[in-house]
Amino acid sequence: EDYYMVTPSAMTFWGHPKIGSFQAPEEGVGRIHYSPADPEMRKDWMTRIQRILQAVPGKANGKVKFAKGQSASSWPLVQGEEMVYVNTVGPRFETRAEIRSYRGIGHVVGMTAGNEWMLCEELQVPYFLLCCCDNACNGLSKHPQGALQEYLDNKQVVADVTAAVVYQLVDGLTNDPP
Repeated sequence: EDYYMVTPSAMTFWGHPKIGSFQAPEEGVGRIHYSPADPEMRKDWMTRIQRILQAVPGKANGKVKFAKGQSASSWPLVQGEEMVYVNTVGPRFETRAEIRSYRGIGHVVGMTAGNEWMLCEELQVPYFLLCCCDNACNGLSKHPQGALQEYLDNKQVVADVTAAVVYQLVDGLTNDPP
């Protein structure tokens, strides 16, 4: 439902001629970057996406593992809590200290999606982030060979679940009007 940029960078469409720029023109009126969050639009999208994706856990042959707070009836949402995605700088695994520090900020850590989310909100394009976790974070993994091996072991499962999600979304968004 929200995101945290570990190293925010200037990412905007405001420099586009049809949108405007940050620079104040000679008349002295400038623009402020703002990423609007429309709670009603987000709620409607979350409900629609959840309805469309309800069949995925069954189609994925037991490969979907629910996060804390999830169930087959709530998936892919986590009920009762606003989820925060922590967008880090990659490509690399985060350090153990970084992961410990992010615990108080967010729920899922990744290297992608934050910039896209920001741009979509700026243009008021509905955006829904579905996370497929492939490891328990560097230093937190209980895998006997560590986080890298855990990631390698889970690549095919993540690919299978992601494919099921994409196919279901394409079909659902095409055939299930808002």
